[in-house]
Amino acid sequence: MDKTTFGFGKEAKMHSMTDHPQLHVPSNARPPVVRVSVLIDRNPHDKGSHKGYNVKVDVDNFKFDAESVNKSSAYNKGHAHIFINGEKKARMYCNMHYFKSLPSKAKVSVSLVTNMHEDIIYKGKKVEHSTMVR
Repeated sequence: MDKTTFGFGKEAKMHSMTDHPQLHVPSNARPPVVRVSVLIDRNPHDKGSHKGYNVKVDVDNFKFDAESVNKSSAYNKGHAHIFINGEKKARMYCNMHYFKSLPSKAKVSVSLVTNMHEDIIYKGKKVEHSTMVR
C-alpha cells in the first residue's frame, strides 16, 4: 500500500489512499462527481520551459466548504485530497492547487472527502478521478 508521511517529528502520520472512514451516498441521491485535469503553467519568458502545474478540479453536486472542517459530515460538501502516484500530497478547499514540480509520468488522483475526513463512497466506489501527466 502506498503511503506518505506528513507532519513533523513524532507528530508525523502515515496516510494512504484507503485509510479514512467512509460515508456512503444514499442510493436515491444525486452523487457528487469529480473530474481532475492538470494544466501546465508555461513560463512566458521561455517558451520551452514551464513554471509548474495547476491541478484543476471540477465538481458536480459537491461544495468545497473549508469553514465547516471538523464540524459536520455530509456527502455533498467538504474538501478534496490530491494524490501523486498514490501518495497524499495536499488538501484542496477550492478547485485549483499549484505544484512547482511533478514527477515524470505522474498519476494525479483527486478524491472527495467530507468535512469529518470520511471518504465519500457511491455504489461501493470512492468518489475520485485520476489523470496522467506526461
